[in-house]
Amino acid sequence: MRIDQIVKVSMINVFFAFAISSCTKEDNTLVSADRQTKGNNKVSEAERKEYKDEGAKFLVDAAKMNVEEIQFSKLAETNGQSAEIKRLAKMLQSEHTRSFKKVQAMAAAKMIDIPTMLTLKKEEEYNKMTRTKGADFDKEYADMMVDGHKDVIDRFEAAVKDVKDAEINAWAKSMLPYLKDHLLHAQNVKETVK
Repeated sequence: MRIDQIVKVSMINVFFAFAISSCTKEDNTLVSADRQTKGNNKVSEAERKEYKDEGAKFLVDAAKMNVEEIQFSKLAETNGQSAEIKRLAKMLQSEHTRSFKKVQAMAAAKMIDIPTMLTLKKEEEYNKMTRTKGADFDKEYADMMVDGHKDVIDRFEAAVKDVKDAEINAWAKSMLPYLKDHLLHAQNVKETVK
């Protein structure tokens, strides 16, 4: 009986060894095919990671910018004095909320975590601005929107040049006309609240 058991165990071991070597061979074939595909596309794994990182960094940055615009614009609707400031704030809040939802959708699809609150630095600026009212607030908010949109446009233009992810790049490109319109609107409002 011992010999039968030894033969069974040996046969089982041979079967498993054959099965494992077959799987390993298939896996190597798949890896080779994968490498061939990458070679044909001339995109290395490091480059793919870099592309994702560029896109991820930009989405995180875009989320921060949208959150800032939304929060400061909400504040402008309550602390602002002029009708022009309140209209600008309402428009920016609406458009940046729509933009933020698009960023959230892209980030979720690409499994990228994005911020949904102000950074500590921006929260300090926000808290300071909550104590400002009337004409002083209007001037400070208008200055912030002009300077902020100039910076945002620069970042989006850089993303159009640098981000390789086609979806993120196309979105950044599609946002530029809106952002330039926001800047023009903010500049016009700034002239009225000097």
